[in-house]
Amino acid sequence: MFGFSRYFFDTIQSSVDDGLAAIEAARKVGHRRAEMLGQVLCVYALVELGELDRAEAHSAEAQALVQRLGAMRFEARNLTWLARIRIAEGRRSEALELLEQAHRISQDTGLAFTGPRVLSNIALVTEDLEKRRRALKEGEAILRSGAISHNYFWFNRDAIEVSLNIGDWESVERYAAALEDYTRPEPLPWCDFFIARGRALAAFGQGRRGAETLAGLRRLREQAERNGFMTVLPALDAALEAA
Repeated sequence: MFGFSRYFFDTIQSSVDDGLAAIEAARKVGHRRAEMLGQVLCVYALVELGELDRAEAHSAEAQALVQRLGAMRFEARNLTWLARIRIAEGRRSEALELLEQAHRISQDTGLAFTGPRVLSNIALVTEDLEKRRRALKEGEAILRSGAISHNYFWFNRDAIEVSLNIGDWESVERYAAALEDYTRPEPLPWCDFFIARGRALAAFGQGRRGAETLAGLRRLREQAERNGFMTVLPALDAALEAA
């Protein structure tokens, strides 16, 4: 849990170290659930760092522990992260199959645990406009009814990305504002970064390409590289190159 917390404070490599330490300690005492969570933490951080082969290895370890423990609600989360790896590899149809499986599991085990996160990824990967709209609508409805906090972080981050990809600038701001409002009592650097990135790229996409916007994009790019947000660099690089 310390490592998951540090993840949202922009110390991604430290989260990998925490995950590895948790796995080692858990194995010494036979605490399978703690070991599983350590494996999941490593997947979180390694995907963000772009170390996909290592992430997939930890994902397989986590899934084996899920099956051994019978902790099926974690299977939906594991499948979502495996889908995230497939997205990064460009294997989008495989990613969508994994996410649809994760959604079915979430419906059986409780959508409040990771349902919105699954749905935002479906919206991110699908090319079906109606499926995208339904996924975002369903995810927002679950958040309104109450869900575990990480869903608010990830759903809004992904929904910002979906909106950037389709040039829906109004929705970029809506989801950025939703994430900002949710974290206002206790701001988190991870959330602040994705709020600022969404707004900066939306401004650029709308043609606001003055010195202030470009300086903001450069700062965000430097922060992303410094903190290990390797998967979000391409959009920032593309904007700066176009400028």
